[in-house]
Amino acid sequence: MAERYIKEYANDCKRKIEENNLIRSNLKNKIIAKINKAVKLRDKELITADEAIKIILERFEA
Repeated sequence: MAERYIKEYANDCKRKIEENNLIRSNLKNKIIAKINKAVKLRDKELITADEAIKIILERFEA
């Protein structure tokens, strides 16, 4: 159940970032890569669901 929520939340975040015209494209790519990495790590069960969501929430931090 948590995996499905994480994937849906990640896809929604990526869609919103892509639609945002105020963010430069190179920063968009870095943010999306960070979100994708969190989802992949969760799929491999290397991090918990809470950690994946935390990474997605902190996507704008360096």
